[in-house]
Amino acid sequence: MNLSFNIFLPHRHFALSNDHERLVRLHNDTGTSVLSVFTDDVPDPSIIDDYKLFVPATPAIVPFSFLVGETLIPFEYACVDRENLQAFQRMEVAPEFFKDWAAILHKNSVGFPLGLTLRSDGEPMIQLSDATRRVDVTMPLSNADQSSYFTAEWSIESRSDGLNHVPVGHSICGGSTK
Repeated sequence: MNLSFNIFLPHRHFALSNDHERLVRLHNDTGTSVLSVFTDDVPDPSIIDDYKLFVPATPAIVPFSFLVGETLIPFEYACVDRENLQAFQRMEVAPEFFKDWAAILHKNSVGFPLGLTLRSDGEPMIQLSDATRRVDVTMPLSNADQSSYFTAEWSIESRSDGLNHVPVGHSICGGSTK
């Protein structure tokens, strides 16, 4: 499996309470994914039930988005079937990438952090947040008014004349699930 990344604007819509919590993504059969708080790698059963999420029979928690420093720092995780774990274990980044990353951000006067997330293919998605339940719900974008949302993820293509960024809209943020 060849893994590729998009660039995203790291942000959180709610805080984690302690070191035993992390944000983990699960999916349902409607194309919706829910990023919710897992405590000690265990999901909240009410979130699983309310969103009809699929939990793999042999689950494994793997990082899918990263802050970029001197290494990749896991930021958000996905719950995948252990059978798919091997692809994530082979994920490697050449050491010179981190120096190049810093140089590109400096050259383009980017004064805020950007992260990398595993590239998702498919139709544009919208992300809604419920800070009370501490969930981010990402679902297919219908004909919603996008004027109150902002693009938080971009696809980057390497071209001979430089890098070309394309907003992919896989993480258009704004709104609430309520």
